[in-house]
Amino acid sequence: MTISTQELVKQVSSLGEEEDISQVVDAIKIARNRINALKKLRFRKGQRVEFYTRTGCLVKATIIKINQKTILVQDRQGGVSWRVSPSLLRGEE
Repeated sequence: MTISTQELVKQVSSLGEEEDISQVVDAIKIARNRINALKKLRFRKGQRVEFYTRTGCLVKATIIKINQKTILVQDRQGGVSWRVSPSLLRGEE
């Protein structure tokens, strides 16, 4: 059975117990961690990547270390290090 995102949001909004909402939040956290773990497998140390900062600036960097939940990259222009979620990185074009 496939459920649309809108229908899912409607059902979550109708939950009346805090415990039910906590179970939904836990399921979302588990799904997000699984997605990040799969995305992390696409990257290797030394690989050139890019990502956008919170302010919208494009940063071109090189992977220094792959941690359990984040990837440590170093900006190739200024040498600044960033811990970035794998879901925000993409291979440099």
